[in-house]
Amino acid sequence: MKYYLYMIRNLVNNKIYIGVHRTENLDDGYMGSGVLLKRAQKKHGIENFEKKILKFFETEKEMYQEEASVVSEEFVLREDTYNLIQGGDAGWRETGLASRNNKTGIHSRKGREGLRKWQRTPEGRASILKNLEKARLAASTPEARENQKEAFRKSGHAQGEKNSQFGKKWITDGKTNKKVDKDDPLPKGWRSGRVIK
Repeated sequence: MKYYLYMIRNLVNNKIYIGVHRTENLDDGYMGSGVLLKRAQKKHGIENFEKKILKFFETEKEMYQEEASVVSEEFVLREDTYNLIQGGDAGWRETGLASRNNKTGIHSRKGREGLRKWQRTPEGRASILKNLEKARLAASTPEARENQKEAFRKSGHAQGEKNSQFGKKWITDGKTNKKVDKDDPLPKGWRSGRVIK
């Protein structure tokens, strides 16, 4: 069994979702299960989302501990995330999604407004930035990158035709990004690459 922490990014609006997954097959096509994430994937199309494995773990317990430290209350309250509940095993299994959201008031308009006000305070902003830095560092360590590469080599994940980018390239006109076949000529006013919004 493989255990990992992942991030899914919406390439249209740059919103993210961080979660965990356990699987025997790294090519199982899993693209998250969050309610807001699924709605966004339906709205924007699954092709406008990219998934990146941030870290692999030896045990399920380690995986949930890391998710709890990254997907904190502050992280959930950010405007640029699809996460609705804090990470970690206990919150999900013991209370369930609906009761957890009712307890925190995240879905209520009043609750969200109060949480957004907190985000704008110096303490809230500092806490959010601290968690962002922690997630960035966890994903960028040489050990994390090497673990990811090794797991991909062993499984053949994202290699050759299994890679979602195989035979494709991004192009942009400076405002809009789109994925096209690698051999397609560039339309007038377009260039290779993409603009991150």
